[in-house]
Amino acid sequence: MNHSNVAVMKSIMVVWTFIFTVSANAQELIRKYENKVNDAIYTIDVDQTTGLIYVGGDFTRAGNFGQYGALLDPMTGLVTEGFPRIDGDVLTSISDGAGGYFIGGNFTAVGDTIRKNIAHININGTVTSFGKDLNINGPVHTLALSAATLYVGGSFTSVNDSYSDSGGACINLGDGLPKLNFQKVNGTVEIAIPDGDGGYYLG
Repeated sequence: MNHSNVAVMKSIMVVWTFIFTVSANAQELIRKYENKVNDAIYTIDVDQTTGLIYVGGDFTRAGNFGQYGALLDPMTGLVTEGFPRIDGDVLTSISDGAGGYFIGGNFTAVGDTIRKNIAHININGTVTSFGKDLNINGPVHTLALSAATLYVGGSFTSVNDSYSDSGGACINLGDGLPKLNFQKVNGTVEIAIPDGDGGYYLG
């Protein structure tokens, strides 16, 4: 085995160790909070800025509030009021690093705002303009944030009608549109992880 192969194997081991650690932590949180909702939890994410926990899934009740997605206080497990209701499944969520969340799934509205399968909710619970022009034509399964870009993966084939035949797209957060020169994927993307160098590991 040459040295380059060894380096590749080490990189793969690091990536899978990272995936396992994140997955294990998420499963522990799901077990802790699953009795607070009335159906399955699919995604859970902790905002390091506020300490609030976002959970999404197939539930229609979280404590005395929440439909498909809710913010939970990590100390009490109670639902934080004022978060917009979502009209379909939330399959993935990720902190925006500033107290808000990007969410993806199979939905058409967040609160009173039309959003097709992807949305951004800021720290005060307001749905931002992000996603209004993306028109993603299928469910979003994974989100990965890297600097000023958001990788979106799922079982869709078109984003913004300008980027098609791909189950993944890289969205520029500056203008909210897909990067047209980004590598396409000819199938469903279930997981995406930033590689730290502007690219992504996909699965």
